[in-house]
Amino acid sequence: MEETAAKRYNQEEVRRLSLLVLVCVAGCPAPAQNTAPAAPEPTGPPGQVAPPDPGWQANLAPGNTTPVVQEHKAHHVHELDQFDPTVEPEPEHDHSAEHLEPRDHSDGRPEPIEPEPIEPEPAQSEPEPAQPEPEPAQPEPEPAQPEPEPAQPEPAQPEPEPAQPEPNAATTMAGLEQAIVDEINAMRRDPSAFVSDLNRFRGFYNGRLIQLPDKRTPILSFEGTTAVDEAIQIARGMDPVPELTVSPGLSKAARDHAIEQGDAGTLEHSGIDGSFPHERMQRYGKLGGLSGENIGTGHDVGKWAVIDLFVDDGVSSRGHRDNLIEDKFRLIGVGCHKHTQWRVVCVMDFAAKYTER
Repeated sequence: MEETAAKRYNQEEVRRLSLLVLVCVAGCPAPAQNTAPAAPEPTGPPGQVAPPDPGWQANLAPGNTTPVVQEHKAHHVHELDQFDPTVEPEPEHDHSAEHLEPRDHSDGRPEPIEPEPIEPEPAQSEPEPAQPEPEPAQPEPEPAQPEPEPAQPEPAQPEPEPAQPEPNAATTMAGLEQAIVDEINAMRRDPSAFVSDLNRFRGFYNGRLIQLPDKRTPILSFEGTTAVDEAIQIARGMDPVPELTVSPGLSKAARDHAIEQGDAGTLEHSGIDGSFPHERMQRYGKLGGLSGENIGTGHDVGKWAVIDLFVDDGVSSRGHRDNLIEDKFRLIGVGCHKHTQWRVVCVMDFAAKYTER
């Protein structure tokens, strides 16, 4: 009976030690030298396994992923091999009441022993962030330049006044006709004074252009200053000749042709009816001897009209100049009219003798 009880006791002791080994394998703390921090709890979504923490892997045996806790199991098995079941255990070593009775093993599993909490290592304080280097001092801004004062608008330049006509400029066709007669007689009476007028006229040349003071648009000449220089030489060597008398009949003949030419926009010595100058003169009188005719355009100042005909630019025969200085002529008639193309046209009829009707 005692032997049976001893066997039962030994069996119970073996069973207790076996359970203790299982308990230690499941929950006993690891030795201090092999303590490893608890595996970090997964932080990812449910169902996903978090990657192992590098510190946890460093506490594993080389070449093995099983925790070093396997050493605890071998240690307890080693204690179990040294147990002698035939030796009567001392009463103080009976842990059946202490370890077996209070526990409920109805489900056949030992009550897990909670491992002692492992205090986490104090977190390393994060290094203080490096202080940013101070920015280099910005150069002081240059003082603002004073804004330039707005430019004052220049006063409007007054438009040039239109050129004042010469004193003998005609305000009517009759006045222009008389001014031309006066200039012709001044030239015939005093050729040397006329030279001064020619020199002044030459000063208006710019190459072939003639810019007269009473005209905005220059006149384009054919010969430039060549013709005016020739006219100056002729006037210097000229003797005075008799002045001309105005003839009413010659004036009517000249005015008729000026109106016809001006309205038609033509510039011919022959009339629209095919008439010649001497035929038109005889309509209002009777010619005796030499007669002639000049036609000038574009000038409403008597002086320029006469000088233009005296220079006779572009006319190789200089026939207009010859009529102006012909010493046989004693009578003159002048007629002027507006011209559709040349602004104004003036006709001058000359005669040595003329009998009025």
